[in-house]
Amino acid sequence: MQFKGIFEYPPMFHELADELAKLRSKMSKDVYKKGTEKYRGNREHEISARGIMGELIARDYLSYRPIKYKAAALVDFKPLVEPDIVLLDVPHSPNIDVKCAKEDATMFYVNEGAFNNTDKKIDIYWFVKLEKNFQASHYVVYDKEVGSQWELKELTYTKAYCAKIPEL
Repeated sequence: MQFKGIFEYPPMFHELADELAKLRSKMSKDVYKKGTEKYRGNREHEISARGIMGELIARDYLSYRPIKYKAAALVDFKPLVEPDIVLLDVPHSPNIDVKCAKEDATMFYVNEGAFNNTDKKIDIYWFVKLEKNFQASHYVVYDKEVGSQWELKELTYTKAYCAKIPEL
């Protein structure tokens, strides 16, 4: 796991992520309904908002750098099996999955089913951990590291690969 630094993000991202999560959850309600393997219980909105928050922060970070990238839609009629970000002007054009951890988080998680989904083809996991004062710490983890060095645990709704977040 590589620590990449702590960077500020716009405070309005919290409100925007909340609004987009409401829309995303309504549009994807058939995918995340009770009885499916993707069911998130009463945490659906929270999980969706946090995911959107991470993607907004990652896009904001890239927008201030001379890096060409393609980003997946934040909201669509159904979740798409594709990377969140593809870096276009980097050798091998890595496929990136963005994950976001809340401020008090102590662990990073990668869902086992998503990790093993050969249709998604992720090379890098970009973890954004929310910090105080509208800042976020950024970490990069290569997919091979997740599969070989992270612990697989049974969580509330699914299995996930887990790793302790390094202390700053």
